[in-house]
Amino acid sequence: MFEVQFAYQTLFTLKVTHTYYAQQTSPDFKIKPTAASLKLAEKMGVILKADESGIIVIGDVSRPETLLYYLEQMEGLKFTFWLHCSQPYFISITRLPTENLHTLLYFSNSTAHKKGTEESLLHQASFVSAADRYPVKSGEYEIPAQSKETNLELQDDRGRTLKTGIALANLPFRFDLNGLPEGKYKVIVGKKELETFVHTGIRPDLKAIGLVEIFLTGALKDELIQIIKERDTPGTRAYKIAFQARSTYWKYLIVPKYSNGLQHASIATNDKNIAFKGPEKITLANGDSAFMFQSEEVLPLSESAPYLFQLKKNKNADENNGRIIINRLPHPSLGLVKPQSRSDDSKVFSEILVYI
Repeated sequence: MFEVQFAYQTLFTLKVTHTYYAQQTSPDFKIKPTAASLKLAEKMGVILKADESGIIVIGDVSRPETLLYYLEQMEGLKFTFWLHCSQPYFISITRLPTENLHTLLYFSNSTAHKKGTEESLLHQASFVSAADRYPVKSGEYEIPAQSKETNLELQDDRGRTLKTGIALANLPFRFDLNGLPEGKYKVIVGKKELETFVHTGIRPDLKAIGLVEIFLTGALKDELIQIIKERDTPGTRAYKIAFQARSTYWKYLIVPKYSNGLQHASIATNDKNIAFKGPEKITLANGDSAFMFQSEEVLPLSESAPYLFQLKKNKNADENNGRIIINRLPHPSLGLVKPQSRSDDSKVFSEILVYI
């Protein structure tokens, strides 16, 4: 009886982490290949397998001819993925600007690097930042009128010129983006970059928070060819997208049953490096009187509850070891994370409303 044998080998992995989660990884994140990438994987005999931390790309090295043909003979191959997060408060828990209208995160191995880790990071800093977010464009890209006749270029993420044009003096010019694959592009006006943007293709995934491109070129291409030819090559390339939890100023708004009695209250903490200023008597939007306590420094948001904060009622301002009113104050609700302004560097507060 004829037996078909397979020898699968991991070609590379892509993992997503977030310091908000206790285990760093979470099923909230999903990496989904685009339709074009699924077709390419099928042609190459490659399996794109989702796991609990990201995705694993596997190849059948027992039949290397097809894989080697694509890697050695075909130029510009890439796998493109949509990055999803089902956590409805992703922006609240993530250290990113709170204003994200018409933008998308973009990651690529064309600038991958290592920072004290085995994995190659797909972003510029140790964690995902505002530098990894780009405006989204589709349809036609309009270049404003120039004062003189100007040469124009549309380039892809690898710096290859895809389209050229000449803008006549005092007239706008449009590049047609229809038909271009998903990816990051830049517009060059004269010899200067006008804008870098993400194009989401003809079938954009409107629920995605990011786009990831893994180019099968350069060092990765050489590694894959070696893995396929030698089979028992020990290490495979591991890529990583690392998000950092947002840190906010925690603001406790204590609403007492009676208007007085908390003038000398304090918040005791289980960490000597954490302190709260207050109380400050304020009036809430609904007219209720409240006593406000605010952390002196920002505190990271976390899926777990690592802090123990106690509300104490002291007899006077000099006392700080009074009677415990609330043994464990609640941690912030993710729905009450509020920036002070709309600027990227705005202070962000977490309001915690407590009735006693």
